[in-house]
This record gives sequence, structure tokens and C-alpha cells, in this order.
Amino acid sequence: MAPENIYLVGALAEWQFNNANGGAMLPIIVELEDEIDLLHTQFYNAFSYTRAIDKDYYTEGTGDFIVAITESILYGFDLPNGRGSYYGFDAEKFAIGLPAGSCSAGIGYTDPVEVTKAVNYLRGKIEKPSGWRYTLIETYPDLRGLMTWSVNGDAKSSCSGEWAFADGFKDAFPEDVILAIGDKANIVSFSVYPNPTVNDVHISTSVPYSTVHIYSVLGEKLQTLQIGQEGVVDLSSFEKGIYLIKINGSVQRVVKN
Repeated sequence: MAPENIYLVGALAEWQFNNANGGAMLPIIVELEDEIDLLHTQFYNAFSYTRAIDKDYYTEGTGDFIVAITESILYGFDLPNGRGSYYGFDAEKFAIGLPAGSCSAGIGYTDPVEVTKAVNYLRGKIEKPSGWRYTLIETYPDLRGLMTWSVNGDAKSSCSGEWAFADGFKDAFPEDVILAIGDKANIVSFSVYPNPTVNDVHISTSVPYSTVHIYSVLGEKLQTLQIGQEGVVDLSSFEKGIYLIKINGSVQRVVKN
């Protein structure tokens, strides 16, 4: 689900509530919370500024804005004039949506350095950056990631630098990067069989030794093991479904029946 942020925190601003459908998606998100796998809210093209739960206004394109609006969505808030309460959303299912470059959206582009600082502050890895106004109520170490409009725009060197957003993502979420764009030097070719499988997956690689990581399709790391040029992964304890096998920069999908 990818709503514009005004349809969530727009409920906090009287003008946006009355004239721009502010908060209109809140009842849908609350009703579907258990069914939503990812809520990646668009932090751009939102009237230049947005009101947060501290009742102050923050300007798009800043780290302060990202922190203030993210916590407003995750923490929850009482709607003005007795309209009810919104009780927040799980950080592990929330991604911050941003333009990949200055030419990817109308307004809201944020320098990747500011994005990384905002993410690290939200996750409790750093103190509040100097000069920022918003102070977190809590920290959110399980914050899921970033979404961008668009990957095609990020590929343009003329739009804030080639792959600048992807590189910034790796800085903000280094432990969650499965396949790094452009990191061809470390890619290892390998094969997996049988696929689909019931229990074991055999792996054959192009190098003598490898570290194998198993991920869910949602990016959760489930297992890590070392193998030689040939190895076996036991999936007997895993539920039926699709899994990702990563060796260095290369990823392959395997289906367990």
C-alpha cells in the first residue's frame, strides 16, 4: 500500500482535513492492518509542509520532516476536534517513500546524507542531529526500509547522480541489502537444484568457499551457513513458500513444496 502522507497525517491539519482529504486513508489502514505486508508512504508532493504529532509543521525535503512524519504514522495520534484516535502502525511493515532524484517528483527530494541521518535517528543508532527540531518519543529499530519513485530516475546521472538513491539506501540499511546495484565484482555464479524442492537444496558455486544466506521473500534473513564449492541447504523445517538464496552479490529464488 503506497498512500500519500497527506492521507494519513493530513488528519492533523484542519485545512488539509477539510480541503484535501487529509487522513482519508486512516480508516482503511486500520481495518486492513493485519493484511498489509508493507505500507510505503509517499513523503513527497504533499503541499510542501505537513503537521506532525508535536503540532508543529515540517518542510518536505528535510531529515527533520522524515523523522517527524514517520513517527506520527508509527506512534499514532488523537485527531483534532474529537474525531477519534489513530493507534499507529508496525515499524517492521513501514517503508519511507522518497524521490530518487531532484527530477523524479515535484517536491520532496531529500539528500541521501540527510535520509541516512533520519533513518539512523529513527532506529536509535544516533542522537538527534544538530539543528533538527523534532525530538523522537520512541525509537524504531525494526523500521523496514525505503521506497523510491523511481528506480529508472535513479539510473540517470543527470538526476542527482547515477544510483545515488541506491547507494544511500545501502548506507541507511547496510544489513538489509540483498543485491547491491552495480556491485558486479563480488557476484558469484551458482546453481540450485532441485527447484522446487521438498527438503534439501543442493548448491554448486564457481568459487571454492562461500557464505550462503537464506532470506524470506520479504527480506528477513533466516539462516547463514558456510559451504565449499558444493553444499546442501536443509529446508525441511521451513514452511512451504518462496525463499531467496544469496551468495555475495548473486541471488536465486527457490520454491519449497
